[in-house]
Amino acid sequence: MRWLTWLIFTVPLICIISAWVFYFCLYEEKVVVKQTPSVEETARSFCEALYNKNYEVLATYATEQVVASVIPPGESKKEANIRIRNISVFVSKQREGITKSIAVVERTIQVKGKSIDTTHYLELSMHKEKVWLVDEVRVIADIPN
Repeated sequence: MRWLTWLIFTVPLICIISAWVFYFCLYEEKVVVKQTPSVEETARSFCEALYNKNYEVLATYATEQVVASVIPPGESKKEANIRIRNISVFVSKQREGITKSIAVVERTIQVKGKSIDTTHYLELSMHKEKVWLVDEVRVIADIPN
């Protein structure tokens, strides 16, 4: 008789505990750990922000010196429409925390109804603080297609 009484109280308790364990294991909120962007992702995002004239985003991928050098002073009229077709990034590992990369930006520029396809080659010097930042930008070539 004691065995039956013990069984009546413990079985529901075991079921409730099991249900809570399964609930927390299966439906637990997954914490998404935001990984730091790689050199390639940083270079690609920097180029997209640069050519789309999104200077707030650009500032997150570059040092203050680079931002000051690529942003034109004052507001200028948007005379050209630039559409990026493809961005390829080639990285050269030099030292730990310092690297150079070449960004190849294939774009279409449209000015007053006329368009031209060009390929823009940029050399990006980068260093790593908490994330990768662009230190220096150099235009290597702008080749019409």
